[in-house]
Amino acid sequence: AMVAGVFGGRALESQGRKSCLVACSVIFAVGFGFMSRATTLPVLLAARLITGIAAGLCTVAAPVYVGEIAPKKLRGALGTFFQLSVTVGILVAYFVGASQGWRQLAQWGAGMAMASGLAAMQLLPESPTWLMSEGKKGDAGGVLQKLAATEQEARDEAASLSAVGGG
Repeated sequence: AMVAGVFGGRALESQGRKSCLVACSVIFAVGFGFMSRATTLPVLLAARLITGIAAGLCTVAAPVYVGEIAPKKLRGALGTFFQLSVTVGILVAYFVGASQGWRQLAQWGAGMAMASGLAAMQLLPESPTWLMSEGKKGDAGGVLQKLAATEQEARDEAASLSAVGGG
């Protein structure tokens, strides 16, 4: 997880926030899929390594994405919500794991990863900050129009992104 976290920033810059979130889901699903079918310790450890890579990438990608798409007045609360979600997820996994075997828990993990990846592909816009950094001002403006409460708020945010070198 630590290594993926270190290199995750490069992936965020080159591939985009949304793509990295989708990649997290795919990597998690693969890791949990292998984990649920592991019959030897090396396979189980390899699967744990794969899910660790996904966790490291997600730990970088999700807060950056949330910070870049959230309205200014909600950024702090939504950033805290990410950490709370991780903690609640661990608690839920603990309780589910108490009633099911580790293979079933891994299958749940794979299913949740696939569902979140599909949802991310279909529902989430790309980060307007990343779009601006890639010179896609029109696309960034369209995303800001969808995310902002008012047209003026969208224009202000676009101007702010341009002022800090985002395009």
